[in-house]
Amino acid sequence: MKNKFNYIFFGAFFFILLIMNIQHVALVSDPVSGSRVLYMVLAILQTTFEFGILAWAAIFFKSRLSKKMYYSYIGLVFVFFSLHIVDFILLRVMNLSFLTAVDMMLGETWQNFIEMLKLTGIPLGVWVALVPLALILPVVGVYLYHLSDLASKKHLCTRSLTCSLCLLPVGLMGICLLLSSSVDPSAHRKFASIMPFKGTILGPQPISANIEQPIKMPLLEYEHLPVMKARAKPNIYLFVAESIRHDYFNEDIAPNLSPNCQKAIAAGNGTQISWYSIFHANSPLTWSTYQKFGPAKGALPLRLLKQMGYEIHCHSAAQLKYYKMDQLLFGQNHDVLTSYNVFPHKDSKSAWQSDELAMQSLSKNLKSNGQVHIVFLDSTHFHYSWNPDFDAPFAPHSNGTSHGFTSGNPEVMEKLKNNYKNSIAYVDYMLGRFNYILHKRGLYKDAVIAFTGDHGEEFYEEGNLFHASNLSPMQCEVPLFLKLGRRHVAEQEVISHMDIMPTILEHITGKRQDFFDGSSLLDPFRNQVAMTARFNASRNPREVACYKPMGRVVVEIGSSRNIFKAKQVKVLSSSGDGLEHDPLAPARPYFSLQAPPEELRKDRDGDRQEEKIAQAGR
Repeated sequence: MKNKFNYIFFGAFFFILLIMNIQHVALVSDPVSGSRVLYMVLAILQTTFEFGILAWAAIFFKSRLSKKMYYSYIGLVFVFFSLHIVDFILLRVMNLSFLTAVDMMLGETWQNFIEMLKLTGIPLGVWVALVPLALILPVVGVYLYHLSDLASKKHLCTRSLTCSLCLLPVGLMGICLLLSSSVDPSAHRKFASIMPFKGTILGPQPISANIEQPIKMPLLEYEHLPVMKARAKPNIYLFVAESIRHDYFNEDIAPNLSPNCQKAIAAGNGTQISWYSIFHANSPLTWSTYQKFGPAKGALPLRLLKQMGYEIHCHSAAQLKYYKMDQLLFGQNHDVLTSYNVFPHKDSKSAWQSDELAMQSLSKNLKSNGQVHIVFLDSTHFHYSWNPDFDAPFAPHSNGTSHGFTSGNPEVMEKLKNNYKNSIAYVDYMLGRFNYILHKRGLYKDAVIAFTGDHGEEFYEEGNLFHASNLSPMQCEVPLFLKLGRRHVAEQEVISHMDIMPTILEHITGKRQDFFDGSSLLDPFRNQVAMTARFNASRNPREVACYKPMGRVVVEIGSSRNIFKAKQVKVLSSSGDGLEHDPLAPARPYFSLQAPPEELRKDRDGDRQEEKIAQAGR
């Protein structure tokens, strides 16, 4: 039986979705599996199956439903196709499916939701205009269907279409069987998440380990502060800049600070997680629990500094009401602070203007000692900006937003990266100018100065753009400039955001504290470990990367949203990096995991023994 079929309407969307899904697979960074062709075939089969089901339903409903009901179905199909396009953009930029993004948004407060919209750089007026546009999408779809239906003259055999739909699952199953036996689990996860069905029927299973004891709930607050005394009270200047990745903070881009910078591991690939860990010196796993249930007294290290007699001043270009970070860091009524100076950028004001206002606020009323100045800088957040009078060293760059960045076009990406480099160079220039002011006033030698990025930034090196999308080194590794009076911290292999405040406190008091998750970098015997967590909106993170000198591993905690009830962790990253014997080794300091198999422990110990014998022979 043949029925008239609007092949123009359905064919156009099939072609668009096919191109998007093929591009998805082509752009995934996959140095391990070598099975890109199989995933390309799988994407084509899933797209075809999805298209076939919708087309078959259209033919079936056309003869059985009223005209209004049928056109309602067509309107829904148009919305479905449109959401696929939105899904494509979200996956390219944020590594989030549309449904996951909606789930995250539903868990947000109205205030956080508005702030997240602002952070996209798209004016709120545009978001408001999108609401009626979304509501009329079904009408637009019906209109386009009607126009194209007039030009569609061909018929489609329903029986042939039904037979094809019955055969496609067989092909899908066959591809999945091949993949499950030949592909690395971490590579499979990358590809499976971008498939039209957001997964596969079968797939390789990741390495996992049971958690012998539940993850501990955080120590929410010290009701009574431990008594600490300062040997001296040099001024402390702590700068946190947006989105600065370590490998872009070099002498060509940041000549003032980079020579004395080390690589550090950000506590998260999203701002709120890192700010929490920097100032509380706590594990990023606990940030949401602390925010929701902890007494709002502000960060313990800042409270200790205040107890020692420090004035604490905040100068911020960033909007600190996002996730109520002002309360989380400084107390419910900013009780920790002596002054609170915020210069948010909105409407026609650019981030660089807010940064200059924050730096001007910092430079006023500097005393010789007894002050803590916390500065949040925003020029390096997308859309990267700098003062037009600053001689931007990197060209070509774009004047304003670089459009078309989701395509990965090399020319667009070059301009986007140059904008990013220029914004970093401008922040470094401002910091260099401030250091000159300190020198001129005789305040530099004894000053404690810390500078870091809250997280990094990715430009499709591992398949995503910007940050908050995955735990790639580009998003997790940041620079750390740490000057403790007349000395810099010795070079170390693994440094965490959590270590900054314990280090400063030991420098001030001469005593080491053991009630933080972070450790002092002045401790020569410290356990060199770090953890960075993936953005999970207002919830505690479930995906984390754990670092030790031997390598790093990315793991997922449990299968529910409550990580404190987790009973298992799964390895999401590829094995290797010196971790073949025990891929979970970097995660063991953070989780109570079952011991590795005995034969692996023997092999590892044997290797170490051989190394010792070889060294003795030398």
